[in-house]
Amino acid sequence: MIAYIISGGRMERTTHPKWKYRFADDLVVWMSHRVEKPVEFRSESGYVIARWEGHILTIFAGYVMDGASCWPDHEKGMRGFGVHDFGYQVAQILTRRQWDQVMLSIHAHDRYKARHVVYAGVRAGGWGSFGKRGYVEIHEV
Repeated sequence: MIAYIISGGRMERTTHPKWKYRFADDLVVWMSHRVEKPVEFRSESGYVIARWEGHILTIFAGYVMDGASCWPDHEKGMRGFGVHDFGYQVAQILTRRQWDQVMLSIHAHDRYKARHVVYAGVRAGGWGSFGKRGYVEIHEV
């Protein structure tokens, strides 16, 4: 699974007790997996957090995440961590392995040196988090 950042993904710290970071702008990602029909991802409250159309996944500004779960947060890894958190929350369209590969691909694109160690960690322990972060509805557009 190949992915790379087209634009955005600047992170800001939050004051929320659970979520440490939020996207300050939209993160636009080219994904090698193509969806046949555009889909929107909505939170429990109905807020649209992302849209995937063709090969382009856009995670909208305001999306929150906790950073790396068992690894120090690092600026070069944050966009990959953000897309990975999103994928684990959605837990659909792609398999867990594919979402892990998306993170690895983005980390390579961002020249994050610890990418292989982080990838090994999510492969070994990510099963405990996949699909457990929160409720997301997927709607065709």
